[in-house]
Amino acid sequence: MIKPLVNNTSEDEGQIKDAEDKVKYNRKQELDDLRHILSLPEGKRFILRYLYGVCGILKPVYTGNSETYFLDGKRAVGLTLLEEVKEVDTKSFVEMITKNMEAIV
Repeated sequence: MIKPLVNNTSEDEGQIKDAEDKVKYNRKQELDDLRHILSLPEGKRFILRYLYGVCGILKPVYTGNSETYFLDGKRAVGLTLLEEVKEVDTKSFVEMITKNMEAIV
């Protein structure tokens, strides 16, 4: 069960500040985790494989049937991950692409 970050804020306005601090800390931790993954050659290969192989961020998604929605959902996940990679370390992203171009296309 997910615990709410705030309860009744009319009783304690400090809860809002505490909740904001938790969100900032959690986001920083997420980005630090990704930064660590990208510091490893294995991590870069894993991310690249997911972006292009599993999520198909460069592939067309239209199939003419409901599979389009499924493929577009996978692609959306990949694009979200791509944005986080670029946010954490644009240099790592460029390095991943250039070193592995033959595997991408």
